[in-house]
Amino acid sequence: MKIDFATLAFGYKIKGKGSTPNWATALGQNKDHKINDDPEITEILKGVVYKSVSLEKISVKLGKGGKKVNGNVENSPILLAAVFSKVYINSTYITNGKFILLITRDTSESHLGRLRLKYGPSNTYKDDEESYSNEKFFKEAKEQLGLAEQACWFVTDIDILNQDELHFKAVIVDSKKTVEYADKDELHKVWSLKNNNLFRMKDGRNILLYGVPGSGKSYKIKTEYCDNERYMERVVFHPDYTYSDFVGQILPRLNLDNKLEYVFLPGPFTRILKKAYNDSQNMYYLIIEEINRGNAPAIFGEVFQLLDRDSDGFSEYGISNYEMANEVFRNPSQLVKIPSNLTIIATMNTSDQNVFTLDTAFQRRWKMKHISNKFEISEGSHAKDLIQGTKIVWGAFATVINDLIVDISLDISGVGDKRLGVYFAKINELESDVFPEKVLKYLWDDAFRMEKENIFDEKYKSLEDIIETYESSSEDKLKSVLKTSVYKKMMDKTKEFLTESNDAEENKR
Repeated sequence: MKIDFATLAFGYKIKGKGSTPNWATALGQNKDHKINDDPEITEILKGVVYKSVSLEKISVKLGKGGKKVNGNVENSPILLAAVFSKVYINSTYITNGKFILLITRDTSESHLGRLRLKYGPSNTYKDDEESYSNEKFFKEAKEQLGLAEQACWFVTDIDILNQDELHFKAVIVDSKKTVEYADKDELHKVWSLKNNNLFRMKDGRNILLYGVPGSGKSYKIKTEYCDNERYMERVVFHPDYTYSDFVGQILPRLNLDNKLEYVFLPGPFTRILKKAYNDSQNMYYLIIEEINRGNAPAIFGEVFQLLDRDSDGFSEYGISNYEMANEVFRNPSQLVKIPSNLTIIATMNTSDQNVFTLDTAFQRRWKMKHISNKFEISEGSHAKDLIQGTKIVWGAFATVINDLIVDISLDISGVGDKRLGVYFAKINELESDVFPEKVLKYLWDDAFRMEKENIFDEKYKSLEDIIETYESSSEDKLKSVLKTSVYKKMMDKTKEFLTESNDAEENKR
């Protein structure tokens, strides 16, 4: 949840005046930001309830002059209190730190009765053994973050995940010293620049990973880019997928008064755009699987223009989109751009047929990365694993098949893209009741559709015969259905794989 400007801030001065944060943000009680419409506020409330403690043990300084107020007094403005031990600042876990969040009711004349999320240093929890305060927490946090006592930094977001994890998003302006501003206008101006990218993470790109089916495109995303769902939106393109699905659309719904209203329901592109804009300190990822199985240029629509990026990763050109701008910026007139901390990664199988093509204008806006298809004996690899019921390892089987496909492709254009990827069949798919339906069916129906005699024993005239024979065979199941010469090549290749595997084990010793 984005908190009010400079309400949780340290190490800054306004020239000629003191500047003290009020350490609180109103909870969803304005016309544009109601509790029932804001999932982030809902998570805050759920977390505070889940981690709630007795008000008898809570105290805080409130109002002008910082009058100390206890939670157990009659008509106390403290309504709920929670203590969190799992606390993170910019994804860094603060060990030995406890943080107290309060929900209070404002007693001032101007905002009488308004609910507020209170998070200041004076929040204190005292149990039978020890007293905890947010002041102690921030002292501990600064030490662990490597910040000097007078460091200038601002917390911008407070979120609660899984009901018990408290996450702060912070901008470190100067890790060593206090920063002085001429007046509040200058502070706001600098802060606005921060939100518009002064401190924003850079290098967001458009990346298109392509290769044969199962070559490890999704695995590469997980291991080299991001495996944290908190920073991702994932979507799969298909022939019926539309611009409205991708960006968002206006849909009817009943409000709390049972009256029909029309609201904008953001799609994955708008959702990840909003997250990236509101959190400049982390890289966010939009993952588009099977991008060429949908009409990508039509799905992107005018968003297509945003794919042109400058050297930092910002869109070079903005677009006008009322609903998207209102959702992301709460300002419908603001131009929409992709920020530098949003990376778009798309995947594409080169073997797909009867799908949409990506024209040159679309492709040139992406950094193309081919995923090699190497069956290597390495840690985590299942290339040396036996196909159940056979004497053939997966790596040897796939290598021989791929060599045959390449040979055929010299005569038949496009067949080369039908090769088996490293992860085409996973370890559990090497089992005898799965392998024929997963792999042999693909070879019969697709890869060798016009050249079945190059791989299968000629006596088999249907896929049904192949699968029944494979599953019922009490001997080597592959030997029973494959062409003799092909099976022999697989046996020879299996010996190579196993020898290589043994050598690797010896080297470890």
